[in-house]
Amino acid sequence: MFAFLFVIGYLLLIAGIVILQIFLSRRTTKWPGLVLPFISLIISLFIVLGLCTFTSIKNTKVVTQNQEGAVIKEYMENTKSVSEETAKDDTLYQIIVVFFITNIPTLILLGIYKVCHEKEKVKLSVDDEPTVENVTNH
Repeated sequence: MFAFLFVIGYLLLIAGIVILQIFLSRRTTKWPGLVLPFISLIISLFIVLGLCTFTSIKNTKVVTQNQEGAVIKEYMENTKSVSEETAKDDTLYQIIVVFFITNIPTLILLGIYKVCHEKEKVKLSVDDEPTVENVTNH
C-alpha cells in the first residue's frame, strides 16, 4: 500500500511540475519559463559533482598485530584490480552517462518551454495584426 501511495504522490509531483512549467512558459517574457529548466540543470550538476567527489579507488587498511593484540604495523593498501588509467576512463564514462541521464528532465522542460512559448508568440502576432475593421476605422 505504501508503494502505491508513493507512486501516486510521485506522479502528482511530476504533473504539478509540468503544469507549472506550462504556466511559466506561457508568459510573454521568456525568463519565467526558463526557471525550472535552470533548476533542473543545477541539480544535475550537483549530482555529477557528488559522483566526482565520492568516487575513488578502493583502499584497504592493513593492520599487523602481535600475539597480544598490539598493533605492529598499519598501512593503506591499494586493492584495485584494474589499472589506474582504466579506472579513470571508467569514472569519466560514468560521469558522462550520469550527466546525460540527469539532464533528461531539463530537456523535457526546455521542450515544453519551446512549444508553449512559440504558441504564445504566434498568438500575440495574430492579435497584433491589423484587421480590415481596424484599418477602415482609422
